Amino acid sequence: MIVFPRFFKREEGAALVEFAVVLPLHMLVLFTMLSWGYSLTLLDSMYDAARQSARWVSVGQLTILRAETATENELENQWPNQFTVTVTEPVGSNDVVVNVTTTNFC
Repeated sequence: MIVFPRFFKREEGAALVEFAVVLPLHMLVLFTMLSWGYSLTLLDSMYDAARQSARWVSVGQLTILRAETATENELENQWPNQFTVTVTEPVGSNDVVVNVTTTNFC
């Protein structure tokens, strides 16, 4: 025996329940996409800074120490992260190796 049959036939709150179920899923997808885009943009900036630093050292425009400092300053002006740049020039080779790392992602 149903005590309040009039409450089970009404569908006035169905949209609110559907909204409450679907909203967290949509927010999860949205914030995942934003976080992924942020990390890809940060990675691209780090690659570009490493390429530019290697170019500066290889053409003799900057010394290794000045290239490290200039690259760190350039990245820190664009991003609120802490960056570490190490530039090495192997002996007997024309290649310049640049490592750019960040300690705190967000």
